[in-house]
Amino acid sequence: AHPDPLENIKIYTYILETSPENAYAYVNRGICYRMVFDYAKSVADFDHAEQLGMKTPYLWMNRAMAYISLREYDKAMTDLQSWVKSGQIKVPEDILDGLENTPKALIGLLAGDNFGKRMVRVS
Repeated sequence: AHPDPLENIKIYTYILETSPENAYAYVNRGICYRMVFDYAKSVADFDHAEQLGMKTPYLWMNRAMAYISLREYDKAMTDLQSWVKSGQIKVPEDILDGLENTPKALIGLLAGDNFGKRMVRVS
């Protein structure tokens, strides 16, 4: 790959002219479009790759970043949730045991002492 994203866009465009079913080329060109701040073309390429059957965290993460740049936060959240649902990313759980620890759990949550999803397990 070339260090200049504009040159890479040309390269991936050529690849797609000769191999229009290459989902990876769409994703890689989408990343290059994102690097040059052309977020609409970036999302279009990620969408095309998904239509070709690619459903990977790599695609969802990169498209989510483009959506965030477009301030389309709901669409970004949908892609990030797809990543979590795929099982390839795990949301950490911060569990305190016992109902008596509920106040401590809430105070810690508000103070930012937790990591991930804060829960209280009641036996």
